[in-house]
Amino acid sequence: MFNVPPGETFFQVVRGGRGNGRITSFAGAVSLGRIDALPVLPERVGLLGVAIDDLTGAGVPGALAAFFGREQVEEANGAGLFLISLDQGLPTNGEYLVRLSAPGFRETTHRFNTAMGDVLNRQQAFDPLTDDNMILYSEGNIQDWAQRLGVELRPTTGVIIGRITPGQADVVITPTGADPASLGTVFYFDSAGNPANLGKTTNASAFVFFPDCAQNPGGEIFLNASAIAPDPQNNDIFSTGRAVAYCRPGEVFIQTIAITPRPVGSTSFTVAIDGEVKPEEEALQSREQRCRSSDRTGVPVPMARGNSQFPLPLPAHRVRSPPLWQTATTLLGRRDSLSFQHTSPFQPARRVESAI
Repeated sequence: MFNVPPGETFFQVVRGGRGNGRITSFAGAVSLGRIDALPVLPERVGLLGVAIDDLTGAGVPGALAAFFGREQVEEANGAGLFLISLDQGLPTNGEYLVRLSAPGFRETTHRFNTAMGDVLNRQQAFDPLTDDNMILYSEGNIQDWAQRLGVELRPTTGVIIGRITPGQADVVITPTGADPASLGTVFYFDSAGNPANLGKTTNASAFVFFPDCAQNPGGEIFLNASAIAPDPQNNDIFSTGRAVAYCRPGEVFIQTIAITPRPVGSTSFTVAIDGEVKPEEEALQSREQRCRSSDRTGVPVPMARGNSQFPLPLPAHRVRSPPLWQTATTLLGRRDSLSFQHTSPFQPARRVESAI
């Protein structure tokens, strides 16, 4: 596909199997991705949800809901209950965006996971998946947060609200993007549900920040989670997690970050990796190339002329920056005027191959 706008594009692969996936595109770069086609049935599933007022916990009457990418909009009843029917439903075995809106509320985007385990565990084949807590954030509440936190809300300001799963205190969130200075301060919710400048999560396991979307073309913001907590034997356990949220001017994006502990004895959040950039055609010689992580936190690593291999060394002790252990990170590469990107899960002793 050519002239794809920066951001996340969702794909469905059909015939001889079926697959769902998403590939993130960057301005001026070739994006590479892999979508596995598997014999998965059923192909789609409906969604029965309840739009909830974040302040009162009550349903929002007349809220509108839509599966992002489809034109049809469903209206909630007087209790906030809505149904995205099977014919307009979400593809199975993937993560998709569901957008909610209502007068007096910020338009809010949720990620919804249609994991096959959940799909196959339904009592009836036509039953929808359910979510009775799809929160809408009121304009008044967002304005109140911003005033108390000293944040200026501009037309280009987005709101990203996240939660750590499983719930854990003392987790630090490090957002990164095209312009880190425009992302602002990460605030963490206290036990009473109010955001404050606490430096790390409380038992509420939630956070919020207010990035300037105009300074982050394409909207991708990488959320890096890290924590150190003692186990029953008093060993320091390093845990990490990573997710991608999207900055939408004037809107709210909700993102969950799954956090995973590293093995006992680990002393860093990050892992060292190496890899090789291969030409698409053997006649294409790899000349001067550079490689770094796509959130632009890393220093570009040059590869010697005539040598297509690269190392991304382990950063300093306890550095909270990609590539994080057991997460997926995108590498950006460049050869002369050609740029490319490759996404791969990074694990200890992980080797990455990509083609240009």
